[in-house]
Amino acid sequence: RGGLTENRGEPALDRGELPPEILRAIAKRGAKPRKEKLRAIIESICVVREWTTPAELGGWLGMDPGNLTERHLSPMVAAGRLARRFPDTPTHPEQAYRRFHRQLPLGLPKEDSE
Repeated sequence: RGGLTENRGEPALDRGELPPEILRAIAKRGAKPRKEKLRAIIESICVVREWTTPAELGGWLGMDPGNLTERHLSPMVAAGRLARRFPDTPTHPEQAYRRFHRQLPLGLPKEDSE
C-alpha cells in the first residue's frame, strides 16, 4: 500500500534504460571497437537521452569514465559532435553530454543482417 511503482511516471530513458537497437550495437561492438564505431554508439546514446554523464556512458560501455572523457568525449566536443552541459567548466562534477543534432548518427546500423 502506497509503495512506488517501477515506472513512477518517469520516461524510460530518464531512468537509465536504452533502446534495444543501441543495446544491440553495444553488445556487437567487440572488445576493441574502432574509434568511429564507438563514437557512433556514444552519439546515439546522447541523442536518445537529454543529458548523459561519463559515469553512465562508462557503465553501459564497460569503460572508465575518466578515460572515456579524455579519449572520446572531449575530442567529440572539440569536433562539434557533442555539447557539454557546463561548457565553461569541462571538469564540473555534474558534467554531462548530449548531441547537438537530435537524430541518430549514420554510423549506427538500425539492424544488422549478420
